[in-house]
Amino acid sequence: MFSTNISTTLSFNATVLGSKQRILLLVALLLLSTFSGSSAQRFCNVCRNPPGGGFRDLANPGKRFTLPNGRTFTCGFMKQSMRDVRVDNTAAPGERHMCATAQYIVDRYCNCYGTPMAPIASEFIDPNPACRLCGLPRLDNRRVPRVNYNKLTDTGRYGRLNCRGLEMALAQGVFPASACSQLRQRSANHCCNFSRL
Repeated sequence: MFSTNISTTLSFNATVLGSKQRILLLVALLLLSTFSGSSAQRFCNVCRNPPGGGFRDLANPGKRFTLPNGRTFTCGFMKQSMRDVRVDNTAAPGERHMCATAQYIVDRYCNCYGTPMAPIASEFIDPNPACRLCGLPRLDNRRVPRVNYNKLTDTGRYGRLNCRGLEMALAQGVFPASACSQLRQRSANHCCNFSRL
């Protein structure tokens, strides 16, 4: 932001300079913009740096918002509080996480201008999505029947679990996505169907 204001001022005054002075001024502006670009990579940009280059900055620094915990902030405060937080190789432990948290908050409550980017939420992939143990069409029930709650099932790599506990753990995303089909294959018939007489 600082270098942008300087370059605007210098560009405006360049109309009164000679051609050699204009060339020197353009070189100086190029150096300033290069320095400000590398600076943006070293420190946290709450509006996120677009992949492949570009520029983004706050459009509404005065906007106030309240977080779910009841604390109220402005978008400008979020930017100011992150201006010296490093995200490069010299970042202290926790600085990148702090920056990512601020970026998420700004993405949700503030507006940024510049190179368009998709919202952070669209980039999120849940590594442990919910999985329905009894979600297969060939089963008797869509949920573990009460009579099977305490029935033990051998899940293989996760050991022996009671059917209700396994159903709840899968529904809450306790297991990785890759385990869903394996656990269904091993335990769904045993847990979701009534015992045959």
